[in-house]
Amino acid sequence: QAAKLRDEMFALENILKEDMVLFNDHPKVLVTDREFPPVDWPNCATVYCWNHIRDNIERKLTSLRFEKPERTACDREFVEALRSTTEESYNKKMNRLMRDGEGSAPWTHPQFVKYYMENIDKVVRSRCGRWVLMSLNIPNSGRGITNNAAESFNNTMAPIKTKRENLMHQAVIKLRYVFDVHDERYVTAIYGLGMYQLKVEYRATLQRKPEDCPQ
Repeated sequence: QAAKLRDEMFALENILKEDMVLFNDHPKVLVTDREFPPVDWPNCATVYCWNHIRDNIERKLTSLRFEKPERTACDREFVEALRSTTEESYNKKMNRLMRDGEGSAPWTHPQFVKYYMENIDKVVRSRCGRWVLMSLNIPNSGRGITNNAAESFNNTMAPIKTKRENLMHQAVIKLRYVFDVHDERYVTAIYGLGMYQLKVEYRATLQRKPEDCPQ
């Protein structure tokens, strides 16, 4: 399964690099749950979903037989550290939790501390700390970032992929794509923007100035 996923990501990466010029030109952010390593796409930063990082910690604490109140307290303290606006602030919070013993029990448990430093700390510093999200101009960075939207889309598309849904369901999905994507492209074309262009015979009557574009 892992090998198949890597092959699919490699193929997608090549498609994006070669065929999607506009996609390549604009800054973008890829949100993942760490199922594959950061991808090398033009102008693309990879960040990690907060919910999946928290789930990783929850599973580790459960395996170490921490009770629910301790796991909840640890999660709350971790999220507070994630919300640090600078790496220096994050360092101070982690020192208070691990070195000074001001946090819940897991932060001074040798096995959990080892797990955290080897598997979580590095990705917080490089892929999901709030200060990282702020540097990428991600809105509402204090609320973190998740790939929930992608998960919801995957759940919607799964029945179609397995052919368990009727053709009407498929038609609704395709129409939604037309309305959400192509309609926007048609509008921007009127203002001389985007990847579509008006036919020459329509430009005199339909073409508008780019600065007047409402989007």
